[in-house]
Amino acid sequence: MNFWWSVLKKQCLQFWIDLFRQMQQDGYFSGDYLDKRLLRFCFLEIIQTELDNAAEVWNTHRIRSNRTTGLPCDKPVLLYTFSHLYGFDNLICQADNLDIEVCEEECQAKNDLPCDEDLYELCLILMDENDWNQPEDPYEAVNFYQELRSCIKNYSMRITSLIK
Repeated sequence: MNFWWSVLKKQCLQFWIDLFRQMQQDGYFSGDYLDKRLLRFCFLEIIQTELDNAAEVWNTHRIRSNRTTGLPCDKPVLLYTFSHLYGFDNLICQADNLDIEVCEEECQAKNDLPCDEDLYELCLILMDENDWNQPEDPYEAVNFYQELRSCIKNYSMRITSLIK
């Protein structure tokens, strides 16, 4: 399992860690409420697509045979799904319905929006007003994030000055 995390970090996560660290060093991310929500709005879909692709590549790659371990070789998704074909017991167990209900009550349902509803609506309005599209790659997303952040901060400063 540690090998999987190492591969994921090298092939996917390290890029994002470096990108967000650079944004912070360049002064485009302070960690405040707005910045965190805007990151989600601008980057979440792209990151999720990359994670899905990384998982698919991992699950469909072929594990080579190794004489010293004696473990079966094949694709991880097949080893997991059809463990009985490789001489292993299926260790999936059924959960009690009451336990499932308790978990559902204790867990917050995942929202389909990448950020809170008000910011989401504001970002859609700004996109429409400025004829912006949802970014398709990380570098477009950085520019998109900076534009949205600038617009929202400018609106916020204008409103604050009007109130005073």
